[in-house]
Amino acid sequence: MTEEELAAEIAGLKDRSLDELKRRYLEVRGVALPKFMRRSLMTRAVEHALREQVYGGLKPAAQKHLDRLVRQIVPAHEKPPPKPNRKIRSGTRLIREWQGTVHEVMVSGDRYIWKGESYRSLSEIARLITGTRWNGWVFFGLKKTAQKNAEQPSCMPKSSPSKALASSQESRHA
Repeated sequence: MTEEELAAEIAGLKDRSLDELKRRYLEVRGVALPKFMRRSLMTRAVEHALREQVYGGLKPAAQKHLDRLVRQIVPAHEKPPPKPNRKIRSGTRLIREWQGTVHEVMVSGDRYIWKGESYRSLSEIARLITGTRWNGWVFFGLKKTAQKNAEQPSCMPKSSPSKALASSQESRHA
């Protein structure tokens, strides 16, 4: 493909349908685009793939340098930093009763505050409260267990987390 042909094809991308853009990207790269992608990003991805096909990609030395930089951000032997908590808004109070004691956790960004201490996960707080490993989202009633229809094991409290949350909120308003 010549530079003129490349320029003409890139100019024509804006008039193509999404299916045509996906098909062209698959032809050039050999892999499909992600299922959900905005049209503007899809057009730029096809444009980049076409330019790379004509002019060539990164030199091996440049690719190695970029790979090295990525490894410096998150070394291979370490876990990446936790993703920010996007499901619970900052300022939300989680309330759970456990063995007669009401526990309140405040959500603060990607941290959870319980008894004045900051923790990275709800599971860590649930373990400290119960002395056993729990999924923190299940413990605080934010997620249903896989055994939602199964009988509760004898080690679990008689009231469900969501009932404990509701009952503790009612007692505050009474």
